[in-house]
Amino acid sequence: MIAILSIYFHTDNKPDTLSISYRKSLKYDETKKERLNSIEKLFGLYLIDINDLILYTKNLFLRKLLVLISIIVEPVQFLYNTLILFLFLKRKNIDLLHINNGGYPGADSCNAAVIAAKICGIKKITYTVNNIIVPYHGKRKLGFLFDRILIRSVDKFITASKFAGKKIINTLGLNKNQYRQLFNGISPRCIEIDKKKFLKKYGLENSSIVFGVVGILEERKGHIFLIDAINMIKKTGNTLPKVLIEGEGPLFSKLKRKVEEENLSKYIIFTGRIDNIFELYNSIDCLIIPSIRNEDFPNVVIEAMAMGKGIIGTDIAGIPEQIENNGIIVESKNIEQLADAIQKVLRSPSIINEWGKESKKIFELKYNACIAVKRYKEMWRELLND
Repeated sequence: MIAILSIYFHTDNKPDTLSISYRKSLKYDETKKERLNSIEKLFGLYLIDINDLILYTKNLFLRKLLVLISIIVEPVQFLYNTLILFLFLKRKNIDLLHINNGGYPGADSCNAAVIAAKICGIKKITYTVNNIIVPYHGKRKLGFLFDRILIRSVDKFITASKFAGKKIINTLGLNKNQYRQLFNGISPRCIEIDKKKFLKKYGLENSSIVFGVVGILEERKGHIFLIDAINMIKKTGNTLPKVLIEGEGPLFSKLKRKVEEENLSKYIIFTGRIDNIFELYNSIDCLIIPSIRNEDFPNVVIEAMAMGKGIIGTDIAGIPEQIENNGIIVESKNIEQLADAIQKVLRSPSIINEWGKESKKIFELKYNACIAVKRYKEMWRELLND
């Protein structure tokens, strides 16, 4: 049996079976209903993470207080999560556990799963890191000794980008056999609302070109630089783009206020969270990724490519690896370059079709879900047969 926290199971005499376990939360349960209904073996585990409280606390004083409290709470939290995971895993006949973490060290529960799996005697452990590893500075130095234990326990670390791969190899001191680059893959979802009807909700049904931004509204996503770039275009007197900004997050009020202060409300529209994000991809002409840090290989880029959309993205982490002949790479935080890229699309709309064709081609070659699953299964079988 192979498990994924995210869990792929294998036995010699039976077909491969799949099970997925996840840290239970209201938001994740919503995602489960939407996208994981086809998985028969799906387990929600009651694990805890104080960082959730820190992330969603808006009051600055309370956030700082929670950060201090977390130093005391985290060891207890880790032991609790390890116990819960141990009790869960020991009941399963698992040959390989695959862990899918948003970063490293990332979620406490993912690292607890490594320890629980080793105590249970699970043969192989693979570990996908979906962001850039945090280097050893400040509080992070405390994790150095724990990382030595984790490295000895994990058979293979995986990242989607070469950039993230180099960072994790150098930081953790991995040997070449402990690492592999594997792309993430996605399956586009069905479109229930057509483009014209979707855009009509936002008063954009007559717009010739519409840009889109997808992601949580927080500083690292760089929305503020996009707004500044559009304001720069406004000051030149050139045609202004129409932009749909999807998502929720702690910066919503600040960003909306800035848009209103710059008199850009007709051009920059906040949609809130859209359940079926592919309806937005289907309706826009070009995706903008203005991120400034803490990214690796954004799924939103792959999703937009699946729908045949061009990409304007910043030069951080793995984003440049995703943009080939299907868009423009701009310097992070450089509003002049971002403004120029947007204006290039507005001046030469035919480029959208060229980028779209390239995006679709690249997606089918690299990021199709079937291809991604095949590559993971090949790696897992290699490990189990080793």
